[in-house]
Amino acid sequence: MKKIYLLTRNRWKYREYQRFFAYYNIEVVMQNDFEYFEDTAGLMTAYVHLLQNDHKVLNVLFDETQLFRESDQKPLGNIDAQTDGMLVYATTTLYYFGKDKKVATISAAPHRGVIDYSAKSPDKKRYGWDDVFVLRPLGLSYQQLKQRGMKNHGRQEALAKFALQFLYYSQGIDLNFNALEQKQAIEFSEAIFKLVATHPLINSPTVKANKLTHLFDYALNNGGFFRSARNRRQKNYWAPGLNAGIPLVPKKDEVHEITFFVHDLCHFVLPDLVYSGEDAPLYDKVYVIYRMLSEALTLVIADMCFVHALVQDGVPYDFSKRKIYPLYQAILKKHPDISLNELWAANVQYCLLGDDSHYKYLITKEDRPVLKAFKAKYETFFVGDFRWTKHNLQYMKNNAGVFAHWHTSNREVFAQQGLWSIQDFTHQKLGLNLDTPLSNTALVHQVRDVVVQHYCQVMEGNFVWTQAEKLSNSFKKYMLGQMLIFYKMDFLPYSQFLQKKFNDALLHQSFDLPFIRRYRQMYADYLDMLETDYHLIHKDDVETYKEVYPIFDSFYVFYDRAPEAKASLKKMLDF
Repeated sequence: MKKIYLLTRNRWKYREYQRFFAYYNIEVVMQNDFEYFEDTAGLMTAYVHLLQNDHKVLNVLFDETQLFRESDQKPLGNIDAQTDGMLVYATTTLYYFGKDKKVATISAAPHRGVIDYSAKSPDKKRYGWDDVFVLRPLGLSYQQLKQRGMKNHGRQEALAKFALQFLYYSQGIDLNFNALEQKQAIEFSEAIFKLVATHPLINSPTVKANKLTHLFDYALNNGGFFRSARNRRQKNYWAPGLNAGIPLVPKKDEVHEITFFVHDLCHFVLPDLVYSGEDAPLYDKVYVIYRMLSEALTLVIADMCFVHALVQDGVPYDFSKRKIYPLYQAILKKHPDISLNELWAANVQYCLLGDDSHYKYLITKEDRPVLKAFKAKYETFFVGDFRWTKHNLQYMKNNAGVFAHWHTSNREVFAQQGLWSIQDFTHQKLGLNLDTPLSNTALVHQVRDVVVQHYCQVMEGNFVWTQAEKLSNSFKKYMLGQMLIFYKMDFLPYSQFLQKKFNDALLHQSFDLPFIRRYRQMYADYLDMLETDYHLIHKDDVETYKEVYPIFDSFYVFYDRAPEAKASLKKMLDF
């Protein structure tokens, strides 16, 4: 993990830095052993050695924020009753090491406010003058914004400029083979439809004969656009069925690259359930099980069946490197006519419940080492995916009011797009009540049966859309995810206008490329307004959200480290 050294003794400031750099999985280390100083550049230079001793250190940072009287542009000293009603502005300067390890600075735009001394709080859980500094465009103090999870101080704005300079990729991520050269992280075009329709591996004879192309075609209706990430916030995001799109993931060879693409594409056969503000233990388990079933079923389709089709069509490649195809080969030796449903059952039993007994039944004792190798590779992957899914669910539950408003306002659009809420899926598709007694195993099997039935219907080719319809539907799903920010910023009248404007369009319009461009421009303009007019988001947010507005915060899992490497799949549903 990369790290930043922060020169400060202030734990409030330290926590703000931690929250910001968590977006990029960067550790912040507090360096508080300095004495009183007058020369900031001199203070920084005293710590330049931190850059030389550890290659993981990205930089050393220090910042200063000052309040100035607007009347004479002089610093405001003490804040007391005599300053009540005074017009002021705050400036922040961030110090860092630039080229040749020379001290450089970044300045944030001034935040213009007014002192409301009557709002001074005895509560020690506040930072500096957050309680009395009221942003003029909003009429809200930093403290009030913090309580809403929206505080965007000049410090965050300076850090955002730092991120754009040092943490963004020099160019968007692209495929090594079949490069697309997207100009934006998210683009709506014919490119994805052309790739799926014409690539020889995706359209090999056995792939078509096994009806896998029906799955690909269906998936394109739920996410017919690529994501060429410009930063880690965009790269780490994943929400099949909403605004994530299909990530462009380069690999060292074309077969692996296409197999990886097919794996991600197949997740869009089963879009994630939508959180709509509900709170019950059964809903939590249904959400987690459904999300993990997508992983378990997709692994079989892409990494067993698709790969085997390529082998049957004579594609020269060593598929044993992934540790899953050898397991499939071992199964075929004992059960050459095994059904897809039984493969799914075995993988679900292992990946969601940690029970490998079905797999053991499907192979000979002599092939047990192949199963062992598969488990050694994939158990940590599934443990990590469980942790990631639970974290995302908890984040949504912590913001239940926003999600409830979002879903209620767009319920018809969600239904029109075939996106189920957790609550509706539980009661209408599973036929369960909140007091229905079910073990983890029974619940996994019940959700699996419903999901597998859906997969089978798709493979039979019961769903057909034109390319224009798939483009329009994919954009509607994309915008449903993007629109969540309108509901987070619901207190702004323009947010309320856009809620209705976009809802009406998604419900009643078909989107072609010119229509898509207009609505994306309207959305981008809204984000610029939030940054420049209201200081509610910063430039890093703007550049990220214009392409992808994450419906949950950044959270990173690492499949080769603790806690993933030490946890057991058998206990992942015990919550």
